[in-house]
Amino acid sequence: VLSRYAEAEQIGRELAQRAVARIAAEVPTGAFAVVNPSPRERTDLVELDWQLALVTAPPLGWTTDHSGQPGSDPKTRPGPTIEVASITRIVRGKDVGDSYNYAPPSDDVLVDEPVAERLETVEDGTLRKVEVLHRTYVWDGEEVETQTRFEQRAHEPFVRVRIDFDNPCDDQRVRVHVPLREPANRSFAEGQFAVAERGQEVESGHGEVPLPTYPAQGFVAAGGIALLLDHVTEYELVGDELALTVLRSTGLISRVNNPWREENAGPELSIPAAQMHGPWSFSFAYLPDASAAHEQAEAYRHPFLVARGAAASGEPATHAGPSLEGDQRIVLTSLQRDRARLVNESPERQKAVFAGQELDLRPWEIRTLPL
Repeated sequence: VLSRYAEAEQIGRELAQRAVARIAAEVPTGAFAVVNPSPRERTDLVELDWQLALVTAPPLGWTTDHSGQPGSDPKTRPGPTIEVASITRIVRGKDVGDSYNYAPPSDDVLVDEPVAERLETVEDGTLRKVEVLHRTYVWDGEEVETQTRFEQRAHEPFVRVRIDFDNPCDDQRVRVHVPLREPANRSFAEGQFAVAERGQEVESGHGEVPLPTYPAQGFVAAGGIALLLDHVTEYELVGDELALTVLRSTGLISRVNNPWREENAGPELSIPAAQMHGPWSFSFAYLPDASAAHEQAEAYRHPFLVARGAAASGEPATHAGPSLEGDQRIVLTSLQRDRARLVNESPERQKAVFAGQELDLRPWEIRTLPL
């Protein structure tokens, strides 16, 4: 599966680079083409040759930016500062399950206290602040050093978080716990063209111990916060925290004596690579305002694309594509030359305008529009 993901990502990146290169061919040398892949006007932080710059680009369009030239003045604005040291807790437990079912041992001991910890400020500029929390844990007698990177950008209300470590251990589940701002007994997770509202009832199948873990795609929200995701991620509402699964290590396709499943699920074949030894990285973002989850998840998942201008001459220009106006929970999920797909990811009827067309969308409606 990982090889398929890598192949899909490679194809996607190549197609995106080709598309941006065609735009950059119209931008004069010495400037940059900055492309907004979202259907609403956005401002984003881009890294150019000489400096960081905040750039505003039109919906599904592009603009020309000279901020990367020496001596130009960067666009700046103050941003909120969030104390990052307390917003993540890494929790590691054992797992004697298999590729089908998680199963902790009866004598499982969760490890969440580091033996060493220090916070390092890597960057503290006007547009971006980066801090790294170094924590060392002892897992199965091995010292494991983790680095949790917190990036705050001037224009963003969320904190970008990335956890890195080198995994030497087998048969385990590693999760990151994030505190809620208020008590909650329900979660809201974006999935396939909808937002699933879930209580704390647990799901199970035939002969399986029920687990309160669920999938989320773009974000999961509970207790006044939202965690923004860049890929499908397992989560659980645990007391006053949201837990995201960072890593599962398992050594068998199916374990005959899986303590949390009555029957065998497949062949008991060894899969050593599924222990996931070696470097591992996991990213998400912390948003302390769940009401803005759709809008900010779009910004987190879809950064601006940048390419150096290649035209021998010409003037700076801006080009806007079709724009989407309406509630943030109306999502553009597909765009082709002659059609677009919009989804109303809310339980209320919504009115919207896309590419000049007025829309009246029923709750949870999926609509394909000719363009």
